[in-house]
Order: sequence, then C-alpha cells, then structure tokens
Amino acid sequence: MFSEAQGVAIFYAKMSKKSKRLSIEHLGLLAVLLAYLILSLNYNFASPIFEPPDESTHYRYVKYLLDHKTLPAIIDGPNRNELWGLHQPPLYFLVSAAIFSPFDFPAPDDALARNPHVNLGVATIPGNKNVFIHTPAESFPWRGLPLTVHAMRLLSTLFGAATLAVVYVMGFEVFVGEQGSRGAGGQVSRGESEQGGKDSVGASARPHTGTPAHFPTRTPAHLLPIIAPALMVLHPEFVFITSAIHNESLNILLMALGLWGALRLVNRGPSVKLAIFLGIVSGLIALAKMTGLALILLIVLAMLIAAVKEAFSFQRSAVGRRPSAVSGHSPFTIHHLPFTICLFLFGVIVAGLTALIGGWWYLFNWQLYGDPFQSGMYRNFYSDIQRTITFRDLFNGIRLGEVSFWAVFGWFNLLVPEWMYTFYKVFARVAGVGVVVYFVQVSRWAGGKVSRWENTHLPPCPPAHLLLLLASPLLSSLVLTRLIATEGGIQGRQLLPMLPALVLLVVIGYRQLLPGKSFDVTAALVGSFMATMAFSIPLLYIAPTYAPPPIVQQAELAEATGFVPLHRFYGDEIELLGYRLDAEEVVSGRGTGLSLYWRALKPVDKNYTLFVHALGRKGKKVGQYNGYPGSGNFPTTLWQPGQLYADHVSLVIDPSAETPTLLRLHVGFFDFNRPDLPPLPTTDEAGEPVSAFVAQQALLPEPNEPVEIYECTFFPVDFADHIRLTCYDFDDDRLRLHWYVDAPPSQDYTVFIQLWQNGQQIAGFDGPPLEGDFPASYWRPGIQVVDIHPLDLKQLDPGAYRLLAGLYNPQTGERLSARALSGEALPDNALDLGEIILR
Repeated sequence: MFSEAQGVAIFYAKMSKKSKRLSIEHLGLLAVLLAYLILSLNYNFASPIFEPPDESTHYRYVKYLLDHKTLPAIIDGPNRNELWGLHQPPLYFLVSAAIFSPFDFPAPDDALARNPHVNLGVATIPGNKNVFIHTPAESFPWRGLPLTVHAMRLLSTLFGAATLAVVYVMGFEVFVGEQGSRGAGGQVSRGESEQGGKDSVGASARPHTGTPAHFPTRTPAHLLPIIAPALMVLHPEFVFITSAIHNESLNILLMALGLWGALRLVNRGPSVKLAIFLGIVSGLIALAKMTGLALILLIVLAMLIAAVKEAFSFQRSAVGRRPSAVSGHSPFTIHHLPFTICLFLFGVIVAGLTALIGGWWYLFNWQLYGDPFQSGMYRNFYSDIQRTITFRDLFNGIRLGEVSFWAVFGWFNLLVPEWMYTFYKVFARVAGVGVVVYFVQVSRWAGGKVSRWENTHLPPCPPAHLLLLLASPLLSSLVLTRLIATEGGIQGRQLLPMLPALVLLVVIGYRQLLPGKSFDVTAALVGSFMATMAFSIPLLYIAPTYAPPPIVQQAELAEATGFVPLHRFYGDEIELLGYRLDAEEVVSGRGTGLSLYWRALKPVDKNYTLFVHALGRKGKKVGQYNGYPGSGNFPTTLWQPGQLYADHVSLVIDPSAETPTLLRLHVGFFDFNRPDLPPLPTTDEAGEPVSAFVAQQALLPEPNEPVEIYECTFFPVDFADHIRLTCYDFDDDRLRLHWYVDAPPSQDYTVFIQLWQNGQQIAGFDGPPLEGDFPASYWRPGIQVVDIHPLDLKQLDPGAYRLLAGLYNPQTGERLSARALSGEALPDNALDLGEIILR
C-alpha cells in the first residue's frame, strides 16, 4: 500500500509526464502558427492598401457602421452603386468596428485617387494592376489611413491563426479519435474494449470510432493532424485572403469550427454542450456570410449519419456486438434519454440558437428587400433575368475558379507562373486518387467484407467521417449556385471555406498512397518546395507589381546594352531620353516590351496617360498600352524634376495580326479626363514637330504556324545576299512574289516590276517588299515572305506585254545579281515572268 504522500507524488509524476508529452506534441502547432504569422505579415506588407479584392468595400462597410450607427440599406437611389458591397452579413464588420473605432477612418475615395486604367479582373494581359494611386505617404512607418488598414488586416490574420488551431484539433478527431490518449497512434490492446474491459466478441470486434485496437501503425497517428494546418499555411490564396480586410477569413474559421462539431456529433453522439456549441457557430456563420449557410446543411447531414449509426449499432447489439459511442447508453447523450429524443432535442437547440443569433438579419432583409436572401436585389443589380443553373454549370464554375482558388492576387488581375498552377493541380489530383482508394478500403472494412484492417500506415477513419469531409466542400459548392446565376461565375476565394475539409482529405490521400517512411520523405520534400513557393510569392510577384519604376543615373544609360538615345519632348514637361527594346523580334500572339527612360523637366500638375501603340501592316493597330507610367504605379504628378526613370512597358500582340511585318511602336501622352484634346505635342531637340514613332521590331509568325498555299508558278531564282524567289503568280492586277532567305540580308532592297513591249519599257512598278511593311533586312531563314505588289494597268493600251522583276539597292540603283537554279546568270539580272495580255 502507498502512503497518501506517495500517492500524491505518483499522481503528479504521471501528470507531469503526460503534460510534457502533450507539450512536445503541440510544438508542431506552434511552429506552424509562427510560420503563418511571418508569411501573413509578408502578404500584409507586400499588398498596398485596398489592393486585395473588396478590401476597400469592406473598409467602407466598417466606416459606414461607425459613422451612421446602423446597417446600410441598398435601395434605389443616387447612392445605390456606391453602397453596393455593404449588403453582406454584418458580423465581421461589427467586430472590426468595435475593435478599431479609435483609429483614423478617412473615406478611401477622399484619401486615395482611383486608377481609371486598371485591368480589373483581367489577369492575362499586362497593364495597370493597381486600383488606387499609391503615394510615398503610405510608406512605413504608417500613419493615418495606411496604419488603420494594416492594423485591421491583423484581425483577419487572427482569424486565420484560429482556423489553423481548429484544423489541428480536427485532425485529432479524424486520425486519433477517442483513443488518442492511449498511446502513440491511439492504440489499445487487441481484446480491450473502449470502456477498459474485454469485448464480448473478442478480437473480431470492430470499433466504429477512433483507431482500431489492432492498428500497428509505423507513424504515430497523433503526428498526422499537424500536417493539415501546415498545408493551409502553404496555400497562397488562404494566407493572402486572411492577410487582408476580408469577411472570408471569419467565414473560414466558423466553417472549420462547425465541421469539427459535426465530426464530434458523428463520433460521440449528441450532447447539450455540443448542441449549444453548434447552435452558436451556425448562428454566427449566418451573420458572417450567406455562403456559410452550407454549415446548416452539414449539421443536418451529421445528425442523419448519427441516426443511421445508432440504428446500425442497435442491430449489432442484438447479435451480441457492443453498441457504438452514439448509442443511448453513451455518456455523451442527453440525460440518458432515448436516442431519438436526444437527437430531436439536439436539433431543436441548434435550430433555436441559429435563429436567435442570426435570424434577425434575415428578417431585416425581408422587411427591406422583400426576401431574406436579397435575391431580388442581386437580380436588379446584375441583371433582370437570373438563369437556371445545372450541375454542369456548377462544375464548370468551380473548375474555372480553381486557378484563383490556389493563387490569384490583387483584384483578380495578378497571376503567378503557369508551372505553379500545374504543380498545385497535380498535387490535388494525386491526393484525390488516394482518397478514393482509402474510401474503398475503409468501406470494405467497416462493412465486414474484410475481418482485419491491413493498412499499417493509416488508421481507419470511419466512413461517416470521410462522408462529412467529402460533403463539406460539396455542400459549400451548392450554395454558390446563386453567385453563378447572378454574377456568371465564382472567385476562388469563395471556395476557401472548403479548405479545412480538403487539407484533411489531402493528408488521408497521400498517407494512403505513400506507406512507411516514403510518406515522411515526400512530406518533407514537397512541403519544403511548397514553402519556398509560398514565401516567394509576396516577394517576387506581389510587391514588384506595385513598385514604382527605378531611378537611374545619366551615366548608366550610356553603358546600358541596347539603349537607343532619342531625346523626344512631350509638351514642355516631359523628355524621353531613349528606349531599349526587350528583343529585336516578336512572335505573333506573344508579349513584347520596351523600356522608356523619362525625365520630368518641371513639376507635372496632371496625371497624363501614357500610350504605346504597336502598328502592323498598313498601320493597323495590333497591340497597345494605355495607362499611367510605371505600370500604373507612378503617374506623372509623382515625378520629381531632373530625375530619370526607367519605365518598362509590356504589350501583347494580337494573334490574328498579319505576319511577317514590321511592328512600329508609337509613344505619347494624353489627358484621359479631356478626350476632346489631342495628345501632348511631340518635338525633337530642335523643337520641330515629329511623329509619335519611337521604335520598330520584326513581328514574325509562330514557328509552326501553317503557311497559306497559293497556286503559283515555280521558278526558283537565287539573288545575291542570300535571297531566293521560289515562285510567283499574277492575279487580278497584282503580282505575288514568294521570297525565302537562307541568312538575314545585309540591307534593305527595292523590288522592280516592269512591263516591256517591242523592246521598250512601257510601265514600272517599283516599291519595297510588302509596301515597306517588312524590309528585306528583317527577313529570317524559315520565314516565307508573300510579297504582294498591286499593278495599275488601267491606263495601258490593250496588247501583249513582257513582265520583268528583280531587286536593286535603293541607295545606288544597282541590281542584285540573279541566277537560275542551274547557275546561269539572268540577263540584266531580271527575271522574265512571262507574257500578259491586256484586252
């Protein structure tokens, strides 16, 4: 027998040992939270204020609550469009208003000017990505409005951190269950029941929750839960949204809490505490975002699953097997009442609290808009007709939203490299295969088709848990149908409430496919790679997008490779010192760009719009940039006189542009607010007016672009300087010549075309190839140049004429030597194209 003192000592020793083990286990969560905090702050710093989606709208919502002390009403009137966005459920905004009321809250439109050239929602073309004009006043250390916005973002970061903790705890519910405290992996001895005694059916018994008694896992199951929140930290869009002023951050947290409660309901049965918890969470999520109402459907599904499990447990107990943890004999039921009554009371508590906490806002909508879900207001704002959505439409909407679910930043106009999206898609689909395999395996084990759980690397998550994890994203998808019907699609951030369930499924999928140490090695390698991507995105892609152009020194320009001095003046305010092309050649359908080196001659009092127009054949515009300098980040009012700025401009060339041709780049400025005024006058150093033309480059067809075939007379002739004429044809008063080169010609040449009759030249049609749109010095091997020359024959008398053609140097008039394929020199270096008859 132990003395009382010895007993107390043993008790405290055991508690200390258990506390130490738990603290070591939870160090992983602390590491994940620290990594999330660092990454979230990076996104916070990298994104200028109001550049994350809807951030300015959510800020205005909080300001409206502080100014008016009431909820906004979106009704027809002059300010209807201004108030749009302030119709959302108010919980996030009420919390923000309560916390940040002491801060400075100027109106965003008064504090920041909007950029009229922003490519809002267009991520695939270059241009201005910033919605607002940002000034040095926003630089760190922040004051006033910037301080308020960056501080308010921290509330979303707090919600994001809480979500990670909930997902971590949820992982224990899924992977460890009720047996998690019994040792590594939650194992118990083979014949031991969950109550500590011997099972009535011995080793053949199969528990319905937690880890099976004979689970010989190599990796402790309590290490699996930390992987799920780690995956969320490495999800760029999740960190981006939870680092901005956004109500989606609270919606994600509440959805995670609701899913955890639903899992406990299925795992442990209904209880008063759980009913109160889920009632509060569902009521709060109804006030957080209407898409969060999917949680109510998930709770209903969990209650149905619990009822089915109870019925199944009753049947099993009738044949001598023990009841499940949700049976009426479970200590988790309500006052040991019959299970049906318990479940009914559970639903009444959840529904009552949901209605009590969140119902008032839907009554407010009903009184204001005529329906609780604002459907009429949505239809009036977007369109009068709301189309019917099919499952195919829903699937396509989610599929199209997958890119923005992973990583689209700014106002849906900032992408990362394509290879990142490819990685994320492959990563998700491989996990999906593992989940399917695991679900089949668990279903066979739970259904009694196999007598022993043979999976030595993953515990058998009950099918009910898998069903809830799979149902969570599906139900969240269903509530998005209204957005597809009214707005025509969804944004990836609206799929983020699915993330807590998805990351758990990813862990299950990969643990199923990668047994033993291969899972640990893969998790380390893939996790390191994903961490590198996650930390690089704000530094390499977001922050540079909003950075002003660099300041350069005059001496640097002389040493810059490819710099072409120009000295053009726009009005009396701006000088273009020169330019540098990204490349001498451009492929149709792809991007091109040039760097323009500017200097302000004096303070500029207007934000002039910079235009760069790319003109193709016959002066047709095939690409353009219209926006503020510095990709929108450096309008002219911010320029300092005397400083030199290197402004890079990117263009996308129309893939339907005729090729090959010269691409002529015209540059200038105009006042966007005065479309009635011409562009700023352009002059040279002498003050003489000049055109807007600045530079040119070759626009070439795609390497594998099919060549248009013409019927032509095959007559190969080799000219000097690597030029060959392969064939020609004459049709409808125009001559078509087909040129190839085996090396770039050294200079430009002019085509001569002559009509002869009775030994005399009657007419001549000289001109550069393609009427000057593609000079010979730009021709390249492998590029066919179909050179069309119109011939005005209307003034000629009827009769027979000989048609001659060739090339000559326009500077000297000397013809290029021409030889037939046999090597024989052509007379007068002219090709006889035959006789034409005019009638």
